[in-house]
Amino acid sequence: MRDGYICQYCSNPVFRPKDLMRIEDAVGKSHFAVSAKSNLERHGFIYTLRATADHVVPHNRGGETSLDNLVTSCWSCNYGKSGYTLWEIGLDDPR
Repeated sequence: MRDGYICQYCSNPVFRPKDLMRIEDAVGKSHFAVSAKSNLERHGFIYTLRATADHVVPHNRGGETSLDNLVTSCWSCNYGKSGYTLWEIGLDDPR
């Protein structure tokens, strides 16, 4: 809620899982699968829409799991950033 459901890296809107499930219910799982047993069954677009928390200073680099070090991120940016520092991949600090 603090970040307004906006990815702090790419500025795209993101949704809570329960809201994505409502979309899945409305349009049908065959068109917009959120919950699936494998990535082959899940619609790839989900990764650009689903909210997750990202450690700005990566956890594997000593970053704490605290509100000061966490930002809202889409899955795509979170996994793309991985364990790199912002400096290593050329991103500005979104905090």
